[in-house]
Amino acid sequence: MWQVVEHYNSGVKKTATIVPIMTLPSFENGLQLTTQQKSDLVAFLKTLTDTSFVNNPLH
Repeated sequence: MWQVVEHYNSGVKKTATIVPIMTLPSFENGLQLTTQQKSDLVAFLKTLTDTSFVNNPLH
């Protein structure tokens, strides 16, 4: 997860699968998050993981 945050933080390359908002000029140099903000974001994203859903064979 940290690698994904770092990818978007350091600047992204335009590809066919990029989220359109990330192609705006304001994002061409990445999100510009501080180390603390990246850590906070990763901690928040980890709270959204639902292991019962992820491990459910019906999904």
